[in-house]
Amino acid sequence: MIGRDITQRVELERQIKDKNEKLEDTVISRTAKLLQYNRNLIVEMYHRKKVEADLIASRKRLRQTAINLQNAIEEDRKKIARELHDDMGQALTVLKIEIYDIGNSAGIANKDVIDKKIKHVTGIVDDIIDNMHSMIIMLRPTVLDDFGLIAAIQWQIQELHKRTGMVFEFDTNINSESYLDKLNKEYVIILYRVFQESVTNIIRHAEAEKVIIRLGDEGKSITMEVEDNGKGIDDSKMFDYKSFGILGMKERVSLVGGTMNINKGTFGRGTKIFVSIPLEKEEEEE
Repeated sequence: MIGRDITQRVELERQIKDKNEKLEDTVISRTAKLLQYNRNLIVEMYHRKKVEADLIASRKRLRQTAINLQNAIEEDRKKIARELHDDMGQALTVLKIEIYDIGNSAGIANKDVIDKKIKHVTGIVDDIIDNMHSMIIMLRPTVLDDFGLIAAIQWQIQELHKRTGMVFEFDTNINSESYLDKLNKEYVIILYRVFQESVTNIIRHAEAEKVIIRLGDEGKSITMEVEDNGKGIDDSKMFDYKSFGILGMKERVSLVGGTMNINKGTFGRGTKIFVSIPLEKEEEEE
């Protein structure tokens, strides 16, 4: 009886030992698989992070390349505008003076005929000068570089009012141009181009009578609104691929981390373009 009990106990211990060994083998095997899985996961995470880092770096490079390209274009515009203003402007002015001198030195008998021809020729010269000034405005008005953004906007809306008869209203809570001088030059150029492109579109398409431009310092951002009381813009055409002017504005604003929205105007009919540019660029996650 005792021998049988001992035998049963030994057998039971053996079975327990076998099961423990099998369990241990299973644990070791599963642990090895889990470790391998973890190693694979770590490798995959490393590769993903590297790909993400490469994408972020590539995006930064593309953004900087785009900014550099825009800056180069602006510098070329600035140079051409200066040359037109200084060289062509002076040459045409001298030409007018020379024409008048010819008239003054002509004989009295032919005075009326010559005066008539001089008036005709100087009229052509004046038209050339006006067209040249329009080209300078579109390229890069010298007042923007000489006196700053606020002065450039005020000067251009005066010129546009004379040319079109449209009413312009300009509001800003920025009291000093020196504030804008401290801003990144890219921001000033972008804000001016938004103003310029928006007003150009309004004159060409909106059939508006009044335009309101608002420039604001909002603490952490600088904003611009251009609003008109014209016929408005079709929603389907706001960011149509053919609307290069609108797309160009939106793209330039986004390059510096800003946003641009187009909404229905608030004073009567029309359209309102709102741009906000952060004064402190948010760093992209590494």
